[in-house]
Amino acid sequence: MQYSLSQIITNIANVSIATILPSRCPSCGDIVHHNQNDHVMKHSGFCISCWNELKFLTPPWCISCTRPFEFIEEGANSEQLKCGYCIHKPPLHDGIRAALIYDDINSKVILKLKYSGRISIANLIADHLQRFLYDDLDKLGGDIWMVPVPLHWTRLWKRTYNQSALIADALIISLKRDNVAEVPLHIVDLLKRIKRTPPLRGNNGKDRQRLLKNAFVLNPKYMNQIKGRTIILVDDVYTSGATTDACVKTLKSAGAAKVIIYCWTRVIK
Repeated sequence: MQYSLSQIITNIANVSIATILPSRCPSCGDIVHHNQNDHVMKHSGFCISCWNELKFLTPPWCISCTRPFEFIEEGANSEQLKCGYCIHKPPLHDGIRAALIYDDINSKVILKLKYSGRISIANLIADHLQRFLYDDLDKLGGDIWMVPVPLHWTRLWKRTYNQSALIADALIISLKRDNVAEVPLHIVDLLKRIKRTPPLRGNNGKDRQRLLKNAFVLNPKYMNQIKGRTIILVDDVYTSGATTDACVKTLKSAGAAKVIIYCWTRVIK
């Protein structure tokens, strides 16, 4: 493989930065020392201790919400199974793609991204969500829009960035880096959050739904373009689903055909 001069300079710069500022675990903050021959650990971003504690979401799981099953009957088709929650109340969305089950370790990652200015963590999150994205692109084809859950302008002004938009950007960049032919279009302003809500942490599902009622609207300039679209809705954490449900309602009311949710971690009750 031949490298351009710019690639060589970039690689030298990356090595120099890593030497001066060694990478730190995004959860505990310890300096990360990895065996360079260990491909998995080298690209995980985490220290070995935190990595071993992460609870990855893997099959068998509900095809609607990725809620993991403790066991399935022998002979059952795991690609068709739904959990009791989704059977009882079919979700508004068309699937959830979450890398991890929510816990203290991965929650610290989001807190650092949202409140400590550690915007490079968005790249780490995208790396762990890629496994879903390539599968979805194969199944759904091109002409997909990727949309972040928006922040109210007052919160965006205070924070200076939307963490969900950063994750979406990182996913798009990863596809372009791998020379994927049809890359989703990142429509950062498709949704607008017109209602400032108090922090939702500590509220139950019904309270969250009440607080988020009429919180989102579709940007009028896309009204004639959204019909029949498949949307990848990007958020950081899926808790009760109230926030994403409010977004999905708005998108589908405007004509979106499918809305699939991408997030770093999701709560399993």
